[in-house]
Amino acid sequence: MKFPHRNLFLTALLFALLCVPMPAFATLDTLSVTIDDTATEYQAFIDTDESVFMSAADIASVFQAEYTYNSEEDSITYVLGKKLFGKKEAVLTAEANTAMVNGKQIDLDAAPVVSDDLLLVPMEAVSAIWNAAYGFNSEALYIHTDGSEVVVPVLSKVFVEKQSVTIGEKTAVIRYIRIPASSNLKADIVLAHNNIGATEELSDIAVRSSAKAAINGGFFQSFDNTKAQEPYGILIKNGKLVHSDNTGSTLGFTQDGKVKLDMVHSVIQLKIGNAAYTASLMNHSPAVNSDTIALFTSAYGKTLNCTTGTAVVVQNGSISTITEAQTVNIPEDGFVVLFTGQKTTLVNDLQKNDVVSYSVSYVNANNAKADWSDIQTAIGAGPTLVNNGKVVCNPAKEGFTDETSFQIAVARSAIGITEDNTVLLVGNVKCSAEELAAVMVELGAVQAIATDSGASSGLYSVADEPVAAPMKAISNALIFK
Repeated sequence: MKFPHRNLFLTALLFALLCVPMPAFATLDTLSVTIDDTATEYQAFIDTDESVFMSAADIASVFQAEYTYNSEEDSITYVLGKKLFGKKEAVLTAEANTAMVNGKQIDLDAAPVVSDDLLLVPMEAVSAIWNAAYGFNSEALYIHTDGSEVVVPVLSKVFVEKQSVTIGEKTAVIRYIRIPASSNLKADIVLAHNNIGATEELSDIAVRSSAKAAINGGFFQSFDNTKAQEPYGILIKNGKLVHSDNTGSTLGFTQDGKVKLDMVHSVIQLKIGNAAYTASLMNHSPAVNSDTIALFTSAYGKTLNCTTGTAVVVQNGSISTITEAQTVNIPEDGFVVLFTGQKTTLVNDLQKNDVVSYSVSYVNANNAKADWSDIQTAIGAGPTLVNNGKVVCNPAKEGFTDETSFQIAVARSAIGITEDNTVLLVGNVKCSAEELAAVMVELGAVQAIATDSGASSGLYSVADEPVAAPMKAISNALIFK
């Protein structure tokens, strides 16, 4: 195979490589190769340190060199076929991050290696010897043999798509966001203004968190302006539970992008002194006249209004104060346990300086233990729309009492996962919950969950800004970055 080569100024090259056996790469990602803007049949490789390599034989072909290998001396020799600027000699040694070019040592970020019996030479060495320019992304290596600047194409990680779908008896064109698993974007929960109970525009949440894509999160209290606009459902951020009132379903993401979808409930076990208690809420205000134990962390904000209960303030692992019916500060290095109704009698057994700790676990709908210890990010909403590729929309089963709200056609949002782990973000589609489930199946989702609907429904893509801007500020968002 021949390629165009411009201004090759080398006349001869002696290139010796002392090649001793070395461990194969832990991982070896394959790239296609483009030389002087022409795609080739060669391949390049990236190791775990993000250094890029080509095989010794392919490099000989690219630079029109004679290629010989001396098995007795464990060395290879390259000699160019044209005599334009005299002889150039270069030596690379296995395991050594240096090259000797015409007797001058050049430091390299990577050394030649052997992987699966393939002798690989770092492109940094090739550039130093031939004065070639190169650049690469996660898909391809680009080489300019004349040393001219290489402009590496920017790969899109988020795709805004249009597709015709069936909604009831009608056909509609919707816009949605597709995030392939190869994008390697991480999911994250972002609270409005970084506090429970606040609201913020979706676009502002996305921009300040450097999101590539974002979708409105779970339901929240937005009907009574006299109350905090607290969310509903489970929220997990950086592997820690930051909110729970145990309603609906939850979609969780592991560190490596795997997904879990289940109707899980949090179990918050408190140990105060020698006594054990169970909190039913995390960063969520108890209902009026309820008998509840709730736990509040700094994710809720700086203060907590405890006018309807008794607050036990925990700082540095022990009780600092016990306060009744007033506002308290939530310490950064602690939390507040709120007892309401009949539960306030339990405070009589507590004393200042008692040691306090808590742990969080999860159970499924059958009250069996659910292992969510590997979940880094989770969004609680619902209902579940798709499970194993089939529509399973059942709001009543998940504890939603107002079933009629899921039967009417309003703007709705959903998060879906395809068989190949592509994430689908759908927003502002006017339909019922069951119709939305059918749409998600049509888009290829094998798992899907609904998020908040109505005026909260919206999508954001950094490439296309608001894909479907919500009509009001929201409590929380699921982002990818």
